[in-house]
Amino acid sequence: MSVITIDRDEINRQLSEIEDAQREREHRGDMRRRRAVQGLAAVGLLSEAAREAYRREVLPSLPSARFLLESAHPRSSEADRRAGAAILDAYRWKTTMRPSRESLHRSAPITSSHAATIALSAAGGERRADESPWISIASAGFSAIRAVAVGRQVLEDIEDGHLDVFTTLNAVASIAAVPLTMPEAMRAMRGLLAR
Repeated sequence: MSVITIDRDEINRQLSEIEDAQREREHRGDMRRRRAVQGLAAVGLLSEAAREAYRREVLPSLPSARFLLESAHPRSSEADRRAGAAILDAYRWKTTMRPSRESLHRSAPITSSHAATIALSAAGGERRADESPWISIASAGFSAIRAVAVGRQVLEDIEDGHLDVFTTLNAVASIAAVPLTMPEAMRAMRGLLAR
């Protein structure tokens, strides 16, 4: 009959290695989700920039500007060049980027919220849920508040009949960021409550 001896130190060492490996997997997952949140915020920034460019008629006017520049070629007659220059001057005046009050009222908060999302998801180290839990919680809370605000804006645009693809893309990017921030925030909350 053999006697089984239990080495408690070895068991504790193996359990701590398993816990450390689990934490490393969680931290790597957090970093992947934080990078995804940054990518979604970048998509939101680009969609807002494209919406403003279309609203100010910058993008639809670019092909005609290219055409006007080609028509003012040195081989064309002097009258053609003068006419092309006059049209080009009118084009420049028309598409000068002068922000309207309505544009600043809507674009500035959206742009700054996406920039703040990028900054919050970049703040802290790889183990910020353990080392800086308040940053994780603030990032998740800010993403949730921004998703609610964007959702309300989409509903207003639907009621007014002014919903466009860029606003929709911005809303999808904002709402998709919320579930990506929650696992880290929940782990940070559990760590704070356990202290």
